[in-house]
Amino acid sequence: MDQFSPMETNAASTAAFEAGVSEPRPLRELARFKLERRGTVCILHVSGDVDLSNSAALEAAISRAARAHRGALLVSFADCDFVDCSCLSVLIRQFRMLPVRLSIVAPPASRLRRLLDVTCLAGALPVHDGLREAQLAIGSSEGQRARLDEMTFMLRSSPRFRTEGPRKVSLLPTFRNVEGEPLPAPGRREPAGPQ
Repeated sequence: MDQFSPMETNAASTAAFEAGVSEPRPLRELARFKLERRGTVCILHVSGDVDLSNSAALEAAISRAARAHRGALLVSFADCDFVDCSCLSVLIRQFRMLPVRLSIVAPPASRLRRLLDVTCLAGALPVHDGLREAQLAIGSSEGQRARLDEMTFMLRSSPRFRTEGPRKVSLLPTFRNVEGEPLPAPGRREPAGPQ
C-alpha cells in the first residue's frame, strides 16, 4: 500500500484516511498553461483543473499573455478537466479589462460550457466551441475593426471635417407635427409661456 502525504491528497480523502475509512485519492492534476501564437492571435491553452486554489494563477497567466501580446487573446479550455465558479470570476474580471480582445474556447460537452450555460454567461461572454471557430470569428472582427479604422481615418481627413469639425448627432428621433415643426422629445416639457 502506497502512502500519500497530505500535500498530495485532497482534504476530504485525508480526513477519510485519518479516520481509517479508505485510502486517500491523489489530487487531480493542477492547471497547466501553455502559450501559443498563431498569426495575430495568442492562444492560452489551459489543461488540468482550475479551482479556488489556483484561479489566481489562471488570472496571472491571462494578464501576462495580454501584456505580452497586443492582438486577440483566446483562452482555450478544451483540455481542462474541471473548473469551478472561481474560474468564472476570473474570466469575468479579465473580460472587463480586455472586452474586445478576450475570447473563450469551451467545447459543448465541457464542464466550463455547462457552468457558462447554467449561469447564462455563455451569451454574455464571447464563447466558441473550438479553436477554428474562434479564430474565424476573431479574424472577421479584426477585419471589421480595420475597415472601421480606415473609414474613420477617411472621414477625419476629409476637407469638410477639417473645416466644420465633428457634428453633433442626436440618436433620438425628431418628432414633427402636421405642419412639419419639430415637437419636444417625449418626457420633456416646453417651458411655460408668460403668465
